Amino acid sequence: MKKVLLSLLLPATFIQVSATNFDSSNKEDLGQIKFAPESTDQDEYESIIYVPGDNPIPVYFTSKEKLKDFLTGENRIVEFEEEIPEDWAELDNVIVNGVANRIVLSNKAEYGYNGNGFTAKKVEFTYYFETKADKNGGWNSLVIPFTGEPEIVPLTEATPTSGKYWAKEYVGSSASDLIFKNLEEPIFKANQAYLLAFPGESYGSNEYQGNALTITAENVELHSNYQKPIYNGMYAMAPNYQSKSSFCYILDPQKNQFIYHTEPTDCTPFTAKVYHKTKSAAPRSLGIIDYEEGLTNVEATKSNIGVAAYADEDAIVIRAEESGVTSIYNLNGAIIKKNLQYDEGETRISGLSAGAYIVAGQLVILR
Repeated sequence: MKKVLLSLLLPATFIQVSATNFDSSNKEDLGQIKFAPESTDQDEYESIIYVPGDNPIPVYFTSKEKLKDFLTGENRIVEFEEEIPEDWAELDNVIVNGVANRIVLSNKAEYGYNGNGFTAKKVEFTYYFETKADKNGGWNSLVIPFTGEPEIVPLTEATPTSGKYWAKEYVGSSASDLIFKNLEEPIFKANQAYLLAFPGESYGSNEYQGNALTITAENVELHSNYQKPIYNGMYAMAPNYQSKSSFCYILDPQKNQFIYHTEPTDCTPFTAKVYHKTKSAAPRSLGIIDYEEGLTNVEATKSNIGVAAYADEDAIVIRAEESGVTSIYNLNGAIIKKNLQYDEGETRISGLSAGAYIVAGQLVILR
């Protein structure tokens, strides 16, 4: 039975990035910081530094110049719990008593902040990608630690012609697939999973210009790089801010599937990963289903060969070339009707409440 899969663009290849090089065991690696006060002849301000790929480290800074030198590394953040000179606090990626003037991040390195959260007066995140896509399929994932708006809006129901790329948000799962729907507003929420795809030159004037997308916000909370997975049925979609992950599903842009990995596997920071409640029962891969498919019998018939499932008033209709057996799931992956037999031709299933269901691998919505 053919599933209704997202197949809008060819896969884009992520830029391969690694954590910022910083050896916390070697004080001379970055000589501008000290791990303990050495004198009382000058002001020394205690801080916690958050370095991608490393644990938080307590250090002391003695001048603005040394602090600036340290902050030249990608995604480095320094947190002070005491008052520091005003011109120090104006630097990017500096937190003072829970407030940062401006935070600048990108997916070129890991996100190492694992504190209790803080407020940024301004934040700017840049999502870099290398390969454009054509009309045959392909998706990339995105997760950010704050709620922000993209400088260029995606294609949504509200912007059918002015958008420049595709964006979908995660809404649920079946037993073997993840479900994404069109982003209703051009806002990316903190620690939510999204799929993005950027059209290439085959789209002519609709080609996405450049190889980056910037997302910004003002007076917003930034969260830790660790978020406890919240399960929706058998699966939990979680943010991935590191460059390696294991015992989870990672999106493979070459296959348009989330592939299960037991060993530490390279992945791009600021992407989504998926956990299965029972590791031993985790399927090898998860497909991607488009929430918008299956809304009408015309769409369902076009998208499936042999079996089509669609809504007709208050019932689900299965149209099949031959008889068979299927099950009906809700978006949490729970079975609503098990081993349901359908006949050649049309089989009508009534008595279900309004909502979204997975039938024969297809999304059906009862209004």
